[in-house]
Amino acid sequence: MNPIERGYEAKRLLDNPVLREAIEGIRENLVTKMEASAIGDRDVHHEIALSLQLLVNLRRQLTKWISDGLAEENKIKR
Repeated sequence: MNPIERGYEAKRLLDNPVLREAIEGIRENLVTKMEASAIGDRDVHHEIALSLQLLVNLRRQLTKWISDGLAEENKIKR
């Protein structure tokens, strides 16, 4: 898949309400688990923090692919 196609697919995914709802639901669930966990439970806190970071990185990667695709499209147009 070329960068332009990848960018379009990434945008389609980020614009998909089902995927957005799923990601937000997972995030809310993780935050709820963090709030309910014992203050001293470092293992649980670490696991939840890693999971939250994965969600952030997923969005960041998709956004990067969108930007890369747009940049490639602009490069071709020039």
